[in-house]
Amino acid sequence: MRLSRIRTDRHPVRRAALAAVGVTVVTVGLIGGAEAEPNTVKEAKQSFHEAEAGNEQVNQLSVQIKQTKQEISHLSGDIDRQMGSYNEQKEALSSAIVQQHMDAPLGPTVNLLGSGDPEEFLDGLGAVQALNSTRADQLESFGKTAKQLQNRLDQLEDRQASLAEEKKELAKESVKIQEKYDEAK
Repeated sequence: MRLSRIRTDRHPVRRAALAAVGVTVVTVGLIGGAEAEPNTVKEAKQSFHEAEAGNEQVNQLSVQIKQTKQEISHLSGDIDRQMGSYNEQKEALSSAIVQQHMDAPLGPTVNLLGSGDPEEFLDGLGAVQALNSTRADQLESFGKTAKQLQNRLDQLEDRQASLAEEKKELAKESVKIQEKYDEAK
C-alpha cells in the first residue's frame, strides 16, 4: 500500500481547510499577544489613576494639617492671654488674703466685736460684708478663668493629638502613592 501525499492543488476543499486553520492559528496568536498589551496598558492606567486619587487624598490631608496647625496656633495665643489673666487674678487674690490676715489675724469680724460703739460696729459690719462680697466675686471670676484656661488646654491637647494622627495618615498615604506610581511605571 502506498501512502499518497496529499496534494493541495488536487483537493481544493482540503486546501481551503488548511488555509482556514493557518489563518486561525495566526489570528489567535496575534489576538493573544495584542490582548496582553491592552491589559498591561489598562493596568498601568489604573495604577496611575489610583496614584492620582491617593495624591488628591494627600493634598486634602495637607490642607487639614495646615488648618490644624492654625487652630493650634490660635489656641496657644488664647492660652497665653488667659494664662496672663489667670496669673494676675491669682496674684491679686493671694496678696489680698495675705494682707487681710496680717491686718486682722482672727478676721475682721473679731476686731469689730471689740468695738464699744454700736454705730462703728454696724458700719464695720457693712464694710466686712462688702469685702466678703468683693472677695466672693473675685473668687468666682478666678474660678471661671481657671475653668476656661483648662478647657483651652484640653482643646489644645486634642488638636495636637489630631495633628499627630493626620501626619501619620499623610505618611501612610504617601507610601501608598509611591507604590502605585512605581507599579504603574
